[in-house]
Amino acid sequence: MIKNTDGNRDTNAYQGLRDAAGEISDISSIPGDHQAGAGEIQQRPFRLMVGICCLIAFTCYFGSYMRLPVVPLFASSLGIDTAQIGLINSAFFLMAGLLSLPLGAVSDRMGAKPMAATGLLILAGTSFLLYFSTHFFHFLLLYVLFGVGIAAFGPTMMSAVANFAPPTHLGRVYGWYTTALFCAMSLGPAAGGYAAREFGFQPVFLISGAIILGGFALTVGLFPGTRSREIGGTGQSLSGFPALFKNRSLMGCWAATLGGCFGLGMFITFSPLYAVE
Repeated sequence: MIKNTDGNRDTNAYQGLRDAAGEISDISSIPGDHQAGAGEIQQRPFRLMVGICCLIAFTCYFGSYMRLPVVPLFASSLGIDTAQIGLINSAFFLMAGLLSLPLGAVSDRMGAKPMAATGLLILAGTSFLLYFSTHFFHFLLLYVLFGVGIAAFGPTMMSAVANFAPPTHLGRVYGWYTTALFCAMSLGPAAGGYAAREFGFQPVFLISGAIILGGFALTVGLFPGTRSREIGGTGQSLSGFPALFKNRSLMGCWAATLGGCFGLGMFITFSPLYAVE
């Protein structure tokens, strides 16, 4: 209730009215599906950009995962033993895991477009070079670079999706992105196995590299060159990393992911070898 004292309003009550008005104004400015007009206009660009991110991610992971079931079989045909094949795949996953955090931070500072494009070029280059591989160390080196490419591309694109989407749409946007990602991860090995049966092992690597280069062309042509801090990112420096390890929820998520990926890595490495025996 607003009280009058000597013709003046109570200061606290007046400030409360101002705060309430500010909250109403903030709520009305949130873009949502229930709003029309200006709200809908604001949503169209982010939907377009998220669609572009999904398309680029699909081409990247489809091309990259085409070779995952083929490389163990190709390496085995060259006389590389089972233990060495395990080391080849572990080099990829290890590098991808170790470099995702620092390369994600670099992406925040230099921009998503150059980092994603660099990652795609590395992935395409490793695919083409696999065509010429004949020795265990060739595969090992190329799969180390494969992990570097995924570490440069994966966190960068996920961060871009989060930056493009408003907070009210973050869950559904990540749903579309992960749908594109997992569809590519499931269809890529099937396409790679079919191509290997029809054309042989080595042509698969050329097809894989060409598809990833298509993703690179999409990134250069359609992805905006805006830094993440300009589209909503924080651009925090490396000095903030130690605080991450004090977040129990985050560490729990990391531990769960580590366990799941540990089993996944063993499965996708040795299941092709077991299937042909």
